[in-house]
Amino acid sequence: MKDLTIVCVNKNSEKFILQSIKTFLSQDYSNFEILIMDSDSKDRSIDIIKSFNSDIIKVYNLEGNINEKDAFRIGISQINTEYITFMTSTDGYLDNEWFSKAIKILNNDIELSFVFANSARRNEQNKIDKINQEFFLDFQIPEKEYFLPFYLSTQYHVNELNCIWSTTIVKKFINQENNFNNELLYDLFESLENWIVRNGYLGKHINTLANYGRIHSESLTMISQKHSLKEFIKQKNISLQNKRKKILDNLHNMTFFNRNSVVISKVDPRRLFNFYINYYFYKFFYPPSKISKPIYSIHYILSKFKYFFLYFILRNFFKITIRTFNKNKFYR
Repeated sequence: MKDLTIVCVNKNSEKFILQSIKTFLSQDYSNFEILIMDSDSKDRSIDIIKSFNSDIIKVYNLEGNINEKDAFRIGISQINTEYITFMTSTDGYLDNEWFSKAIKILNNDIELSFVFANSARRNEQNKIDKINQEFFLDFQIPEKEYFLPFYLSTQYHVNELNCIWSTTIVKKFINQENNFNNELLYDLFESLENWIVRNGYLGKHINTLANYGRIHSESLTMISQKHSLKEFIKQKNISLQNKRKKILDNLHNMTFFNRNSVVISKVDPRRLFNFYINYYFYKFFYPPSKISKPIYSIHYILSKFKYFFLYFILRNFFKITIRTFNKNKFYR
């Protein structure tokens, strides 16, 4: 039985699907399968997929013109592997060891419900031209319980395509939360991410460029820039901020679980105090992840003076401080 399933949605992507599938199959980890959720494609994309003649690729033909959100939902319901990851037929992987790195960490630590990494952007000329959330490449993002203050203070977003999840937890999310009604796909994985963090499931960051997202005329990035969606994006961001605020307000009741929903630790007064130490340290040092020029951020200011000796001294000071936070058992 396979360990991991890539649930990949496809809709008339013949221009990109060949390159995408090649990056899937270039992984040095072999114990995975690819489930293509095709939404009534009218081009040659399915013929291209079948041309690989691979027994790990399965095509699920969706009836009618179904949206990507529901395609992912149906795909999740079809799998029984221990782990799941998501992809679209226009995007792909950059690190061909991504699966093996992630699965090794997950197999060795039952406390983890997900692992995630960095990503990059492939532009319309097919070139990698931008690293997403570049501010966080220099430092190891805190893991497990220590990710919570970092997540809340920096507004960090675990990208939907560069994360490998416990399938049990993802299915629990679908069954318990009404996240699929009246939501666009743009919101779907941020809702999953917020639910997992809010319910005390733990993750770990791997400092690699796992995948790329492609900019093209029908990409979510391009669609979101259209005037008709500006108000929706504004309301979405307000909703996400409110969800994060609720986590902060209810922190004193926080309980952390492993992926089998067994309690690992709980927040008590001492841990609550230590949480706020972490929270304000990250808030002072790091910029919010979606702000390009956060001039109040120490990290941003230092990066502008990176050729000066002071930058290296202070950067190492912050790195040592962060490691100290992560080594102390603040939540255990």
